[in-house]
Amino acid sequence: MKQTNNHSGVKEPRHEGFIASDDIGYNDKGGNSVTLEIKSTAEPGTVTDAKKAIVQERVLYFAKAEKGLILNRTNERILRLLCGRKPSDWIGKTITLQVRFTDAFGELDIPTIRIMPPSGIPLPFGVRKWIGREKPTKTK
Repeated sequence: MKQTNNHSGVKEPRHEGFIASDDIGYNDKGGNSVTLEIKSTAEPGTVTDAKKAIVQERVLYFAKAEKGLILNRTNERILRLLCGRKPSDWIGKTITLQVRFTDAFGELDIPTIRIMPPSGIPLPFGVRKWIGREKPTKTK
């Protein structure tokens, strides 16, 4: 997903009207998390954003949440490992969205939403390399 810088230098998704790291909450010391139940999914190319642009990625929708989450490649891989290969298997499953910090696009500590298992469920070994850091490495 392409990203653009806002006035504070934080990367923002190019699509408006979907869950972003600001919605979950984070700061320079670490991210927060929210646990949600998956209500439905939308196939790539079937949803438009607030500006009427077509979203080319799969979108997750949650019970008790107004906004959907656009799945990037990493989060879709994690979700398949946690909840099953087929999107129909994901409905009714509970996941945690957590702000993690990754290095990408030549920059350090980009706040990124990662799908995590709910509290108390261990993280599959194959997922650990994709989730990023809990806290940023640099300080301001």
